[in-house]
Amino acid sequence: RQKEGLEINSINAGLRVLRWSLRLAEEWNLIAKRSKINLLRGGRKRDRIISATEEAAYLSVAQEPLRSITLLLCDTACRPSEIFSLTWDAMLFDLGRFGAIRIRKGKTSSATRTVPLTERCGLLLQSRWIAAGKPDAGFIFPALRSYSGHIERGSLHYQHRLALTLCGVAPFVFYRFLFCFCRSIA
Repeated sequence: RQKEGLEINSINAGLRVLRWSLRLAEEWNLIAKRSKINLLRGGRKRDRIISATEEAAYLSVAQEPLRSITLLLCDTACRPSEIFSLTWDAMLFDLGRFGAIRIRKGKTSSATRTVPLTERCGLLLQSRWIAAGKPDAGFIFPALRSYSGHIERGSLHYQHRLALTLCGVAPFVFYRFLFCFCRSIA
């Protein structure tokens, strides 16, 4: 801990925002050259991998749509934003053994790709599609009170916290589920 009571990670988060702001200021020609800003050493790292036991305990108590989204994160290694914005016309039920999803937009230009589905995700999406009346378009995870029209990370925050409390698993950030991918294809 620092003298002021701030964690190193909290200070580093602020420094990252400052770096980003300076980069934008330089890019927009508001400053001639940005200063180099170093992060503090000794911060906690977020390299925790969710075990198969923790994943099963979490999934057993997770409510919908958190449960479905978690399964897709674990089995596809897609980013949460890519899963949230999935549309029915991106579903390729007849491609591959269990179907696939087409990611049209992502964090980078190379994020556009077709991702094969595991059996559990293929069955999950097919049952959601049938329950939704077999639509041709629209978000797979719609949200009524969202600017984008689809569910977003903030709207799952409460469900995630509740699932962690109910299953007794040590807290972790929701994004960590995408690192379960290697285990799901083994």
